Amino acid sequence: MGSKLHYCFPLLVMLQVAFAWPARDNDYTYDNEAYESLTAAEKENILFENIKETNGTKGTYSTSRLLWLFTKDLSPSVDNYSDIVPYDGGKGIHSVGAVAKMKFKIIDDDKKNPFTGLFAEGAPHGMIRMSLALSLKTRPFIPGVGVKLFRDGMPSANFVAMEGTDGQESGNFFERDFSTHIPPARSFAQRLMTQKFARTYDPPEMVGLSDIASFDGKGNQIGSCNQGEEPLVNFPYELIMKPNQMLKERFSDAPATDEALEEALLSIPEGTDIYDVYARAEPQDVDLIKLGTFELTSKLMYSKFGDDELFFRHQRITEDFELRPEWNDAKGGGGGLRNGGRSSKCPMLNRQL
Repeated sequence: MGSKLHYCFPLLVMLQVAFAWPARDNDYTYDNEAYESLTAAEKENILFENIKETNGTKGTYSTSRLLWLFTKDLSPSVDNYSDIVPYDGGKGIHSVGAVAKMKFKIIDDDKKNPFTGLFAEGAPHGMIRMSLALSLKTRPFIPGVGVKLFRDGMPSANFVAMEGTDGQESGNFFERDFSTHIPPARSFAQRLMTQKFARTYDPPEMVGLSDIASFDGKGNQIGSCNQGEEPLVNFPYELIMKPNQMLKERFSDAPATDEALEEALLSIPEGTDIYDVYARAEPQDVDLIKLGTFELTSKLMYSKFGDDELFFRHQRITEDFELRPEWNDAKGGGGGLRNGGRSSKCPMLNRQL
């Protein structure tokens, strides 16, 4: 299976840290069921070997693929659990980025963390992809990340995060906090694209987190679905990623160019705690709960495999709302956190592998 996997925005947001179209080479196909049965470490290693083999190569930004977003079915971005893009072609947005292995380290002595699954125990095997939404030749600097947390014997948990879609003047990737909830689009073009995404994913400015809390790293489901027993799945309303302060200061004067961004990201050493991870438990909470940090376990690298094939699922926020119906009134971007997000029923995950 390894050989088969081998090559194996301004307008919007988080719905596409990895979206693709036209003709895929047959070498990208692989046995998904066999792959998902592996351990977290094995899956991380398989993907990273493919990334390393294409180290130094990149995908491309394409205006035509961006325009095709208006005609394509976007449901694979939210309905498919694969680590490899489940559709053909190249990415419409976030087409070029740097990727690294990472681990999610939980604060051991923090008694405030009420959450379950990987929010409670962390994840020793994961990946982070750091990219710009669109080419700097035509649009401002709009950074965002995709995060993948591997689990044994089952699909990975994923989320994407940004600050927003308006962009920034500087080329400092670490200038602002990222969130799984972003403000609504302001420009006409952004609103038009958002309406397209909302047909599949509403509201499109938010991604769900309940899947991360629903299973531990060994693939065991959290809680009970037996009648009369209280489910124990507990997840936050929102995640906030705060950049490493030293990196924020180090790149404060970085120009908004592709060359400067590549130089900055490739200079970050393995072992760096690149982001602190905070949770907002309830929509109206002001105080955040620090969960832990994302530590790089490899250097960042640019890779055509990472650009064209590595997939980060976007969980529908409505899956969270089904478990926490009282959150429906809070639609509309980053809000507020305090008691945990305890689910009102067992999560129903319809997986397409």
